[in-house]
Amino acid sequence: MLDERPWSRPEPSPRWEEFAPPEPGGLAAVLGLGRKRHEAEVAEARVRFGDAKERHRRAEEKRLATLERKRAEHRQAEEQALDEVATFNRRLDEEREAYEAGEPAAVETHLGAVLDASEYPMGFPHEHRIAFRPATGDVLVEIHLPPEGIVPAARGYRYIKSRDETTVLPRPEKERKEIYASVLAQVALRTIHES
Repeated sequence: MLDERPWSRPEPSPRWEEFAPPEPGGLAAVLGLGRKRHEAEVAEARVRFGDAKERHRRAEEKRLATLERKRAEHRQAEEQALDEVATFNRRLDEEREAYEAGEPAAVETHLGAVLDASEYPMGFPHEHRIAFRPATGDVLVEIHLPPEGIVPAARGYRYIKSRDETTVLPRPEKERKEIYASVLAQVALRTIHES
């Protein structure tokens, strides 16, 4: 939505009252003294008033031109956004139709996008390859699993205040292997569930 407020209201037009010099008053007015000076001030005020009106007219033209330009830019941006949405939706429909038709590239691309969207802990491998066999309907997913070193060798740490040192509490090898096997099983089940 275009906010037209900066250009929607014209500045007020100059008014003669703001430029007109005061009429001579008192005894000078009665005797006609200062009449020539007043007429010169009026002539000078008319010139300033004319200049102000011309500046106002130019500013108004500029404001209206800017408003029309902003409207045109906004219309163009809206049309471009609508075209981009239509193109995106058309491509999405084509991809969906290709997926539903069982085209291997479309199936592999879709499943790859699903697996790419999975979030894993930092440093956890997240690569995969997918192959779709349309004749059998099988999907082969090859995933890179983390090495066994992903399970920390330390179960914890202990601080010994008297020696001001920290010692490692080792994790038993059997426990490491069990945790690693659990990680592999969880990754495999998650991959099957997501694809």
